[in-house]
Amino acid sequence: MYDESIEHFKKVLCIDPNHIAALLQMSYSLCSLKRYEEALITLNKVIEICPDWNNYMQRAAIKKSLDDLEGAKLDEDTAGKMAHDFPY
Repeated sequence: MYDESIEHFKKVLCIDPNHIAALLQMSYSLCSLKRYEEALITLNKVIEICPDWNNYMQRAAIKKSLDDLEGAKLDEDTAGKMAHDFPY
């Protein structure tokens, strides 16, 4: 199921390499398959396009899965600052 979804997301990304929804869903699918390195690469692209606090938190979770606790902490701190600075 996830493999098939990833293939569909790849087709979308061939048309529009910056399609945020496809990139995010692909990252989630890769995480579900425990393909964390690939998920991290995909989420890095998302953050380049859309540096949102939620995307940093997702990346922190992936980094924790890869035992990069220092990198995860940096992303969590960035997300916290972004969320704090967000004008409600």
